[in-house]
Amino acid sequence: MATIRKRTNTKSARWEARVRRQNHPAISKLFTLKAHAERWARDAELKIEKGVFDVGFDRSNETLGEILERYLREVTPKKKGHSVEGIRLRKFIRNPIAATKIGLLKPIHIVRYRDERLKHVSSGTVKKELVLLGHVIETAMREWNLSVSSNPVRSVRPPVENPQRQRRLQPGEERLLMSSCRASQNHWLSSVVLMA
Repeated sequence: MATIRKRTNTKSARWEARVRRQNHPAISKLFTLKAHAERWARDAELKIEKGVFDVGFDRSNETLGEILERYLREVTPKKKGHSVEGIRLRKFIRNPIAATKIGLLKPIHIVRYRDERLKHVSSGTVKKELVLLGHVIETAMREWNLSVSSNPVRSVRPPVENPQRQRRLQPGEERLLMSSCRASQNHWLSSVVLMA
C-alpha cells in the first residue's frame, strides 16, 4: 500500500512516497512534485508485485538530514535515552552539514563539523555527537540499503577528551568550605564533605 504525504519540515515543499508490502521492506523516496511521487509509488508497487523491484536501489541522493530525520522517526523512539538523542539529532538536522547529499559526504565534512563544534562545546560532547552520527550512517547502510562505499565518520579522528581537573584546596579554603557546609540546611553535608 502506498502513502503520499507532504513534508513540511524541510526548507521547500517535498512529497514523500512510501510503499509498504507484506514480506518486503518498506521503501520511500522524496519528490518535489506530488505527481512524480504518485507515479513512482505506482511503479514501485507494480514492480514489487511482479517480483522485479530491486531492493538495493541507490539512496545516495538523499541528504544527511533526510537520513537523520528517518532515524529520529523510526529508531530513536525505541531507545531508553530517546529524549537526549532526539535533541542531538535535531541539532544535526539544523546544522548546514545536513544539506549534504549522503553520497557526497566525505570525512572532510565531518572534520569541519567537528572543528566548528569544538569552538562552542566540550570535546566530550562532540565525541558523543560523532558516535551518534556514525551509528546513524551505519544503520542506514545495513538496514535501509544506503549505497555508500564507507562510513565517513569512521575515518575521522575523534576529539581528545578534556583532561581531568586536578585542583587542590588552597590555604584557608578548607576552613571556608567546612563553615559553609555547617551553615547548610542539610546536616549531613559537612560529614560527607569531610569524608570525601
